[in-house]
Amino acid sequence: MTRMRSTKAMKSLSYTVEFSRLLLVGLVITASPAFALAAAETSRLPLADQRIAGAVLDEGDKPVAGGSTVPITITGTVVDEQGKPAPNVLVMPFPFVQEDAGTTDANGRFTFAENPFIGLVRDQRILVARDFAHNLAAVQYLEDSTSTVSLRLLPGLTLAGRASDLHGQAVSNAQARVWFRMIGASMTFGSPVGADADGRFEIKALPMGRRYGVVVSAAGFGQERRTVEAPEGNTQRVELDAFALLAADQQIAGVVLGTDERPAVGAFVNVSGEKQPDARMQTDGQGRFAFNGLCAGSIRLSANAPDGRQLFGQATVKAGDTNITLQLARPRVGGGGPREVFQPVSLKGKPLPDLTSIGLRAAEAPSGQPVLAVFVDTKRSLVRFLESLGQKAGMLKEKGVAVIVVQSSPMSEDLFATWKQQADLPFPTGWMKDNVEKTRAAWGVGSLPWLLLTDRTHRVIDEGFSLAELDSKLPAATK
Repeated sequence: MTRMRSTKAMKSLSYTVEFSRLLLVGLVITASPAFALAAAETSRLPLADQRIAGAVLDEGDKPVAGGSTVPITITGTVVDEQGKPAPNVLVMPFPFVQEDAGTTDANGRFTFAENPFIGLVRDQRILVARDFAHNLAAVQYLEDSTSTVSLRLLPGLTLAGRASDLHGQAVSNAQARVWFRMIGASMTFGSPVGADADGRFEIKALPMGRRYGVVVSAAGFGQERRTVEAPEGNTQRVELDAFALLAADQQIAGVVLGTDERPAVGAFVNVSGEKQPDARMQTDGQGRFAFNGLCAGSIRLSANAPDGRQLFGQATVKAGDTNITLQLARPRVGGGGPREVFQPVSLKGKPLPDLTSIGLRAAEAPSGQPVLAVFVDTKRSLVRFLESLGQKAGMLKEKGVAVIVVQSSPMSEDLFATWKQQADLPFPTGWMKDNVEKTRAAWGVGSLPWLLLTDRTHRVIDEGFSLAELDSKLPAATK
């Protein structure tokens, strides 16, 4: 339920908006699984100008005079092409507060006892009638003051298609859902339609002359979205190209960090992407998340703080990555949305990146020698780690392993020089001078300290292991 409350302390109305199951995903706000509002830039407008809710309440939850001109009760009739009452016809309001619908009685009458609309965009209050039995439909735009409506059914549009896997085999458990397009908003349009044994489906009784969205999905598969433009002329049936669904057999996992780089417990994490299923969850007590049932390819991740603070993060990752770090940050001043986090990509099986990006010369990693790269920051908790690493210097030199240490915190050249002097490490030490986040991502660096080991050809054979595991990793590197 969306509610707007006036504050008497102010001369003009101000509002508090309460969404049920509120979810921020990039520039799309989802107030329920059935409702999506394109909200680009509107988040920076005064709430009173966004027209997000359709009722204004005072502090006692009573309507405020002048807060809404939409009638509380809307009644009407639906008739067929001959003007006769049309019973058992579905009537749906758009845009709606909740996905609600009424059915006409034996005399073709319907009533919405409570205001069914949510005032998203001015002059976009619509009633749609759908007669599935006869494939008829009607659409009627309403003025703010309209309380009685008459809808006349006309021949409806049918959208037909087929769901298959990448090999053309039918996906018989697929479901097709249609979205009703409006200016600035899209909403689900009735219940999903199931496919038959051959994967075929038909969505009937759609008003003619409109654009629609079609989403086909299935358990064990991803989903595919299409926009269907209004067909020309009197075309009443449109055959859509096959929907080829990807198998959903991949996973991702990782951790969300707050601005203090501590695990963000209870953060909301959302998954989306081309042909990917939509999924969402909250992080656990360690700030971790894990999604199963995703598809191969790129995945868009977004996260926001659980306590209402304006902290967001987003990244694009690859399916199968289970070492993701997503950091929350405040939106950039002046707009542009949340700061993008450069997501580390695994280097396992890949050549060692150019050492100049971390302030070292190629000679620090001699040809024919395995390389152990150790990434650290300035936290006091790493002092003991660096001492333990230094104690292994003799053993590593004896085995012919070249070691490099990289300071991975943002700092000036003077501060790095001071840190290097204080650390007094027996290894070549570099630092990330420019664009630390991007450089860390290029080297695949996750949570610090981060260890990376190559073979004699400088191809990475392992990464992300602990110092205690190093001895067991060395035989593969030095063989």
